[in-house]
Amino acid sequence: MLPQTTPLQTQYVIGKDDLEDVINSIVDARMQRFFDNKKKEAEADQLITPKDAAEQLGVNLTTLWRWHNEGYLVKVYIGNKPRYKQSDIDRILQKGGRDE
Repeated sequence: MLPQTTPLQTQYVIGKDDLEDVINSIVDARMQRFFDNKKKEAEADQLITPKDAAEQLGVNLTTLWRWHNEGYLVKVYIGNKPRYKQSDIDRILQKGGRDE
């Protein structure tokens, strides 16, 4: 790339191969960010068992049941098996637990 300067702007003369490399690197970087974000979203929305949720939160199963009844922590059912969203557990952990 060789810059050609005029009083108000700079222009670059770039070959086809160099242009293709620049475009590919930009597209690759954006695609990588996109897929990284999708992976994080999928990990955050994993469903975990009540036992695992209770262990992560440091509470017992009765507390999870009460929180569900109060609308604080919603259960998701897969068939007849209750599960909790990891993202909901993470939200509670980030807040530092529940203010009783």
